[in-house]
Amino acid sequence: MDINKEILKHADWKIRFSNAIFRREPLDAYVMETIRKENCCELGRWLHSEGKAQFGSLPSYEACLKKHAEFHIEAEKVANAINTKQYISASKMISSDSAFNAAVSDVCCEAIRLKKECFL
Repeated sequence: MDINKEILKHADWKIRFSNAIFRREPLDAYVMETIRKENCCELGRWLHSEGKAQFGSLPSYEACLKKHAEFHIEAEKVANAINTKQYISASKMISSDSAFNAAVSDVCCEAIRLKKECFL
């Protein structure tokens, strides 16, 4: 598992959402499915399989799992706003003081903490 790569992928959602808002383009079904289920992205699959088997007893694993799930909840809210053409709301939902932005930061921080603790 390349945790750094997965951190970047999760942080990149803000850019993807910004682009969709700017272009007034809906997110496709595949993207929506990836956002809705936190075990559909590579990090989520790893957290629910190999990561759990190897590191499930660590506090950093539990924290990362929790923050990852929270990230997907917030991302789904933004995606739904975009797909229902609520672009002003979606813009606010990805602002620097938003729950989504906090979720991005939290999952990235917890993934880094897990990486350090597990020597990944």
